[in-house]
Amino acid sequence: MSNNSKITMLSVEVLFPHPANPRKDIGDVTELSESIKARGIMQNLTVVPKIDGGEGYTVIIGHRRLAAAKAAGISEVPCVVTEMSEKEQLATMLLENMQRSDLTVYEQAKGFQLMIDLGESVADIAEKTGFSQATVRRRVKMAELDEDKLKEVSQRQLSLDDFDKLARISDINKRNEVLEYIGTNNFDGYVNKAVKDELISKYLPGMIKAAEALGAKKIEKSDTYSGKYEPLYTVRATYEDREIKLKDNDKAEKLFYSVWDMFGEVTIYKKKPKPPVQKKSDEEIQRERDIAERKKLAEELSESAKQLRRNFAKTLVINTKNRDIIMKGAADVLVTHALHYMYSVFPREILEFLDIQTSDEYLKNNDILSKAYREQPERVIPALIYLAFENDKGHSYCICHSGGVQHNDNAWLNALYAWLISLGYEMSDDEKALRDGTHAVFGGDEK
Repeated sequence: MSNNSKITMLSVEVLFPHPANPRKDIGDVTELSESIKARGIMQNLTVVPKIDGGEGYTVIIGHRRLAAAKAAGISEVPCVVTEMSEKEQLATMLLENMQRSDLTVYEQAKGFQLMIDLGESVADIAEKTGFSQATVRRRVKMAELDEDKLKEVSQRQLSLDDFDKLARISDINKRNEVLEYIGTNNFDGYVNKAVKDELISKYLPGMIKAAEALGAKKIEKSDTYSGKYEPLYTVRATYEDREIKLKDNDKAEKLFYSVWDMFGEVTIYKKKPKPPVQKKSDEEIQRERDIAERKKLAEELSESAKQLRRNFAKTLVINTKNRDIIMKGAADVLVTHALHYMYSVFPREILEFLDIQTSDEYLKNNDILSKAYREQPERVIPALIYLAFENDKGHSYCICHSGGVQHNDNAWLNALYAWLISLGYEMSDDEKALRDGTHAVFGGDEK
């Protein structure tokens, strides 16, 4: 790139915007135009000889100033004419716009992809832009998204965090499907489901092979409701530990396995000793199967709802806007505790929630929590309130019993959701249906 910095006045008629400018929308230039009318152009444009070989110049830096100058009726603008390679042109425009925070996340993504197309590495881009390599990779993934669909949803309030969540989905087609829900209260749920489905697709076949390597024979899931089999070990594709671990005496048994595709679950069984049992009718077996499936779904829905709440609560920090709502939550939870005679929030639980390193040393976690409370009360107080509401890890709107799944009008969760919603949380459709008792998982069961 040439370092010639001589400023030349050029007619706006011979200046043309760069076709690969990462910033696709220059925005409203009315205010800038008025400023130029009053004071002139305070900063020169940077241009190169027209990139298609024609007459004139292509703008590298100063697209908004050029548009504002034309709107203000200015005929000439100060420019520095330089020489740049195609890669240098793109990098310069990208960095200039990023430094001014002028680019949308998607424009960043397309810019990064263009730089990669021109031979830049992820490490090079990270060094030049100041973004981490992980962020650059996530932005490049975003560049793969369906542009028409992205424009469709861009009117919603979208955040960088939303796109980072979307990037957790590996398959681009599925990512584009979930993109439709970005910025809605169901988005996190769809992301979690897509990620879960990918884990199932990736790991379930290997788990089945591991079961077969133990000599286990496959049985249908419906067979496990007959009372003939005793479960020994269950693994799920969504677990971090997917190894099947059996006791030595169980390995000597004749083994069986079943697959629950919906949950990516493999369970190892052995046969129960045959007690004198009354044969179940087909109707009884079908009913037990239906109840077992809905109980499992109820557990899954409750755990998913809990994870959505916790993810939101982890972002809470006391500020001037939410201080009164946060502290009202403290009062509400104390009243709820008093009404139910319960309290079971421990230092380790709070530290783990806040992703603070815990200790196995006796009473050391008390010291760590006290220090965190002194140094970060704005984080610790919302976490403490949230965990005091949640209180019991079993809190759910579902009661699973032998007769099926019963709706539980849970006062703890009602109060917790009321507090979270007042802080901006949006319940997913599943969460609302669980709360209201209208979800299909509740199915006219015996009480």
